[in-house]
Amino acid sequence: MMGKRSQRKRWQRRRTPMGAAPGTLAPEPGSSAPVIHVMVFDAKNLVERVVHGVDDLKELAKREAGVTWVHVQGLGNAPLIEAIGNLFGFDRLALADAVNVPQRPKGEDYGDTFFLLMQMPMSREHLDLAQVSFFINEKSVVTFQSASQDPFEPVRVRLREARGRIRTCGADYLAYALIDATIDAYFPLLETYSDRLEELERCLIAGAEKEVPGTLHDLRHDLFAIRRVLWPQREALTAYLRDDSPALTKVTRLHLRDAIDHTNQLLDLVEAHHEFGAALMSLHQAFITQRTNEIMRHLTMLASIFIPLTFIVGIYGMNFDPDSSPWNMPELRWYWGYPAVMLFMALSVVAMIIFFRRKGWLGKRDFEQE
Repeated sequence: MMGKRSQRKRWQRRRTPMGAAPGTLAPEPGSSAPVIHVMVFDAKNLVERVVHGVDDLKELAKREAGVTWVHVQGLGNAPLIEAIGNLFGFDRLALADAVNVPQRPKGEDYGDTFFLLMQMPMSREHLDLAQVSFFINEKSVVTFQSASQDPFEPVRVRLREARGRIRTCGADYLAYALIDATIDAYFPLLETYSDRLEELERCLIAGAEKEVPGTLHDLRHDLFAIRRVLWPQREALTAYLRDDSPALTKVTRLHLRDAIDHTNQLLDLVEAHHEFGAALMSLHQAFITQRTNEIMRHLTMLASIFIPLTFIVGIYGMNFDPDSSPWNMPELRWYWGYPAVMLFMALSVVAMIIFFRRKGWLGKRDFEQE
């Protein structure tokens, strides 16, 4: 639990120094060194390289013709990232947003370049969001990723094998393929959350609910965080779809609408899971209330049984001397006085139990539980 809370605090912390100039690059401390993976392709040719500096990147871009995809994995070298931004002419504020994580998902039009910032889950089992930034223009796509894990290998496989239309379309379609991979990464995570919620429901019904409140609270917190990301992410995609750039073709616009539909499906799933979690919390409270009522019912019936017994014992606990008056508890001198009182007390208990049974307050199940 503490590890998860510390992870949330790290996600909420901004690391840009106070009073820093706009556009200051402030990578997260401990960020991995950037790895620059470049792919240049057209319908017939594909060149794939891992370069180590801006000079190599510039040389490769000059020598090869076609659509260029530059993927920068790791944000630990601010001067190198700044040099890449200067090479492609990126706006300083957009580049700062790409480096200074975390940022709210958004889309900005900078004339010849559209900047799109999204959050992508890196795990299928728990919430681990990584920031992914897209700089999209007519001939190139440059992506910056904060996590050390590379989630775009399936897109590279499609490029290498020339599957579908990804090699024959422009940079806008490549950007769509990367955006679609970012969005689709949420579905396995939400399926895992759905399985966990169903397991919590089974635990509640089976009566093993000791760990349910804490686990359910964490799941609902993660779902709220996902919803907080998906809402602005959908707005950013809508802004990209509204871009009137001629580089955004009709085919890509159609596929972007499909990506927005997937985002809407994710939002519906998050809302459904969140409501399911709220229903499970209410069910947990109902079980606690029911158990408390059962305990109070048993205690009340037990106290009701002992009330007449206490009354009888209280009467015969009075210190009246039978020798002083014939009216002072003459039954104390009876030969069968004590057995008679005990028999009367036993009969009163039986009478109370019969009364409770006829009223339906006490059934066979209560005896079995006891």
